[in-house]
Amino acid sequence: MAPQKTVKPRIGRGIRSISDICHGASVYIGMPITDIPDDPQRQPKTVFHKLLPYTTVAMLIAMLYAGWIFYSRHQDSVKNAAGNR
Repeated sequence: MAPQKTVKPRIGRGIRSISDICHGASVYIGMPITDIPDDPQRQPKTVFHKLLPYTTVAMLIAMLYAGWIFYSRHQDSVKNAAGNR
């Protein structure tokens, strides 16, 4: 990847990137705040980290299902106990 051109920030043009906030820092031309380059030392996500959101949602669905089963069986037993009196 070719190095990007840098210019010194000019007063009165507004904040264009994070480096505008730093005093005396250079600004990358055409690089908005959301396009901050990745940290080169950051390691890629493992399989566990990739699957964590999906397993969390699956566990929540399973717990809701189990809770509904317990609730509905409790309601049935209350109705049967009231009907046997």
